[in-house]
Amino acid sequence: MPVHFSTIRSFDEFLRLKEPWNELVGDSEVDHACMRHEWFHCWIKWLGRNSQTTIIAGWDGSQLIALAPLQTTRQRTGGIPVRVLSFLMSHITPRCNFIIHPAAAPTALFDEVFKQPGWDVMSLRSMLSEQKTTADFISYLEATRKGRFEIEQGKQSPFVVVEGDWDCYLAGLSKKHRKNINQGLNRIKKLPSYSFEKYHDYGCLEKLIPEILRISDRSWKGKMKTSISAVPNMAEFYKEFCFLGAPDNLWELRLLKSADQYIAFNFFLKHGDKLTGIRTDYDEEYRYYGPGQMMILFTLMELFESGRRWDFDMGGMAADFKLDWTDKTRDHIDILATSPGMRGDLLLFGKRKILPILKRLKRRRPQDLDA
Repeated sequence: MPVHFSTIRSFDEFLRLKEPWNELVGDSEVDHACMRHEWFHCWIKWLGRNSQTTIIAGWDGSQLIALAPLQTTRQRTGGIPVRVLSFLMSHITPRCNFIIHPAAAPTALFDEVFKQPGWDVMSLRSMLSEQKTTADFISYLEATRKGRFEIEQGKQSPFVVVEGDWDCYLAGLSKKHRKNINQGLNRIKKLPSYSFEKYHDYGCLEKLIPEILRISDRSWKGKMKTSISAVPNMAEFYKEFCFLGAPDNLWELRLLKSADQYIAFNFFLKHGDKLTGIRTDYDEEYRYYGPGQMMILFTLMELFESGRRWDFDMGGMAADFKLDWTDKTRDHIDILATSPGMRGDLLLFGKRKILPILKRLKRRRPQDLDA
């Protein structure tokens, strides 16, 4: 029986996919909390309001075997209006990809993506380089879209494979970092008292929301207008995801407390043996005590003490403070492709040839232009 495809554009249609969606994610190589229906539910509802949902679903009879979680948005590139086809994601999403059953051929889904009307440029960000699905899509592009796509290096996310003994892991860190850890512990002991707390129950989290928002507002992100409360609908996104994800233990909140005052938090996605950092904020008043690094330290110590194997992914970019803890990173790539037809070709030509010239001219000083 041939695979039947449909395009999901309404939120109600999407909601009806929950059970088969999560079954497919569990069978696929992209089995992660950020690929489950609950995550996309909250993202579409709260953060995707300015886009058109364009989810492509592939069915083999009554079984869902392929998904392309996409959206269509209108943007401007170099002053030119462009219709962009991209994953249903933003900076808060650690990574994304097509969701394909291991027994299904990916080519049919990729064909269907390029058949979609109403887009000029495809911009797929944060695809994990090591995944077979990513390699399959690159092979497809090389075979069918020669000269009409580009691949760029994306973010590199540091991670620690937690297994074995804490003391052995600690001994493997640099002498300088071990010294910094001891200095941080000595500093934090100067607080009146401190405790490290962990929550994965929605009822507890709901009571802590005012504290989380306060910490975020008092962090450096508050000054940059990127605290949780400063970003439209971000608090609602977190609250609803925690509510929907609690039954399957899809998240974990960790907090650092001094006396009766919370001073820092980490929010993680949790799925199987994967713990992935999504957000870390701390009150700038307590910067001296190194709360960010202490949160990483206490989390790693607890994971090692659990006796289980964990994949502790710090998420985001490969900042120096993360690389102090590991030399391992997960590479991601960003793919840009154009729609079939002359308009897509012209846009890619403009990006490759015209925009670099304009950028060079913009960087030149006025006196250089007069010479």
